[in-house]
Amino acid sequence: MKSVLFLILSLTAGSEASSEMKGCVDGWIDFTCGYSNTQITKYHVIDVVTPRETLRSSKTDEWETKGRVFLFHDTRNKNLRVIIKPLEQEDFGKHKYDDCNPTQSTQTVHTTTKTTMTCGDTGKRSGFFCKENGFICEDILSSTLKSNGTFSLTDTYSGFSVSISDVSSQDAGVYWCGVKPAGGNYRTALRRIKLQVHNVAVHKMSSAVGRTLTYWCSYSEDAPTNKFICAGEDPAVCQQLVNSSQTNVETGKFSMKDDRKQRNITVTVRDLTTDDTGTYWCGAETADENRGLRLFNKLLLTVVPSETWTTVSSAQLTTVSAGNDGEEPAADD
Repeated sequence: MKSVLFLILSLTAGSEASSEMKGCVDGWIDFTCGYSNTQITKYHVIDVVTPRETLRSSKTDEWETKGRVFLFHDTRNKNLRVIIKPLEQEDFGKHKYDDCNPTQSTQTVHTTTKTTMTCGDTGKRSGFFCKENGFICEDILSSTLKSNGTFSLTDTYSGFSVSISDVSSQDAGVYWCGVKPAGGNYRTALRRIKLQVHNVAVHKMSSAVGRTLTYWCSYSEDAPTNKFICAGEDPAVCQQLVNSSQTNVETGKFSMKDDRKQRNITVTVRDLTTDDTGTYWCGAETADENRGLRLFNKLLLTVVPSETWTTVSSAQLTTVSAGNDGEEPAADD
């Protein structure tokens, strides 16, 4: 990140301070300039001088918008917070070095699943992760606060990653990874991640040891070709049991049949044992890693000993939460 932005904070009482900051075109910078001159009161204005223009704060203790620049003159704490979003080439004046553009990606995830977002190299600078809310990016995690229960940050060789457990529709939105240089009074964005959250149908089923269980899950017309069935709590790392690219997808303990005309997958599990109790997913995968997996159905399966299977005559199916797929029938032999 080599593009440099020079800004000068000019106070009407005659004080002046300058800062040198580094940022990326199409990213943003959020910085705070403090002052201690006792002659400056809340009635004075503050000028921010950039290579492109001079901006004057005209309000106090509230946000004001001046195009791509957002100002908040905090008279109580004697500082001016400035957000420039998005940064443009002209903001850097003559100080233009190598091109520096934040990476952008879109990830598609499903409710009730876990997802991980990766952030690039932060060097020796402190990393942060935030969620866009209007022109402000609200802090979630940082190098000093690595978990808040739902979100967790993990340092990696090339930067850091952030995981969200039990994704909900409220987690959809735009997130930014960025850095705050040591000793600096600003932070700058490095990566933009748009998180799309889709509903997934969640079902509960139960059956007895030794039986054969059959159920199916529907999918949309635009679903990728390669369908799969996998086992595990996290579909991103769950173990695939069978997929449509295999030769014999209709034989074995776990089998599947893809009816493309009706757009559904029939799943069969033979000779059930108590070890088959667990979480299963119907889904499809694509070579585009930014699109993520397409999931159609989450199955919570319970297998009980046959001697306790006396009060019911067939597998029980309960819809816990339905997405666009609706309820799916099931049967066992």
